[in-house]
Amino acid sequence: MSGVAAQGYVETGVGPYAGLSEADAFTVLVSRVERAIANENSATLNVMTLGGQVNADLEYRRAAGTP
Repeated sequence: MSGVAAQGYVETGVGPYAGLSEADAFTVLVSRVERAIANENSATLNVMTLGGQVNADLEYRRAAGTP
């Protein structure tokens, strides 16, 4: 969900923000954004780690003279 859409949901009190006070809706929004950032960071770290492993394997094979 884009930031503009989330802002619209918070302001209109729909979706996960239905029935919440402005302060509670903001707290839920922040929690959801932080979770999304953490998930993205985790995915990025996994890709970087896998890339490092692949590069290490290739370097090992080159040093050993194996294709």
